Amino acid sequence: MKKPVLIDNWKKAHRFASVQLAALGVLFWSALGGLWLMWPVFADRIPIPFYVGGGLVLSVAMGIGRYLKRPGAGQ
Repeated sequence: MKKPVLIDNWKKAHRFASVQLAALGVLFWSALGGLWLMWPVFADRIPIPFYVGGGLVLSVAMGIGRYLKRPGAGQ
């Protein structure tokens, strides 16, 4: 069994690609969740076909996100 590698200087951790990717993922899914909550507000402002299509896109994106959050799903 491999020992975990510890970071000597945590002030440099923000430079790691994995930390940057995780931060980008958090921002993306937070924005998508916010849009999901705000989506009913747009019902009167955009045409119905676009509203339905956008709702389907949001549903699929949230489903993909839920699947990818499962352990081992991204490997």
